[in-house]
Amino acid sequence: MYRLGIFVFIFIFSCNRSMESVETVGTSESLADVAPSIQYAPPMVKSEQNSINLENYERKIIKNAYLSFESNQPDENVKRLTQLVTKNNGYIISSSQSKQEAVIEYKMNFKIPFQKFDAVLLEIEKNGGVLTSKNVSSDDVTEEFYDNESQLKSKKELETRYLELVKQAKSIKDMLELEAKLSEVRTDIERILGRQRFLNNNTQYSQFDITIVDRQSKLSNHYFSKLLTAFKNGIDNIFSAILWSIEIVPFIALILGLYYIIKKGKFKFNFFNRKTE
Repeated sequence: MYRLGIFVFIFIFSCNRSMESVETVGTSESLADVAPSIQYAPPMVKSEQNSINLENYERKIIKNAYLSFESNQPDENVKRLTQLVTKNNGYIISSSQSKQEAVIEYKMNFKIPFQKFDAVLLEIEKNGGVLTSKNVSSDDVTEEFYDNESQLKSKKELETRYLELVKQAKSIKDMLELEAKLSEVRTDIERILGRQRFLNNNTQYSQFDITIVDRQSKLSNHYFSKLLTAFKNGIDNIFSAILWSIEIVPFIALILGLYYIIKKGKFKFNFFNRKTE
């Protein structure tokens, strides 16, 4: 009986060890399935901004010019500027004419190849009319541009790695996690590409904003404004005189009343004295 009990104890102990071994194997297989998801975290994207030697790259500069003119023949000036844009392989973004308080104003917005900026600026000053204001701005975006190129390269490499991991995913959960991370990377790529397109367009072409005011309409409006102001002042003076008259009516009435009372009192006093005599 004693031997039987020992045998049963050894048998149960052996079974427990076997169960633990099976659980360990199962756990190992589960971890093996999950292990790829642990490696899905994106690697650090090393920025090459500090290692970029700007002297070895083409400069990327955004230049814009804002000019205002006055002219006796604004239509002719607009025509010359349009020809200037076509001649220099540029393109017009917008062109408009407006009238505010009898003053006619022309506006032009166009772009010219960056290399021709200075030469075109001189031509515009010659053909725009009488220059009244000028503002030229310049923004060097070389460092940003090439840093974006470096980031874009890293993001595309990361996108390729995620695509490979999606093919190797062993569960729906892992696949969804990878696709979410892949979507984030692609969003970053689209954002950088959009910024690069903007920088490319604005460094390859410089923008000009031109305003031309019709001097004749401005002078006419000036004299008309003076005449209108004088007329308004005359009307204001008339109304002021009327109001002043209304304000002093009570005083005039009071004075006339006193005068009447005093005069009537004198008449009565004289009449009474005559009767007494």
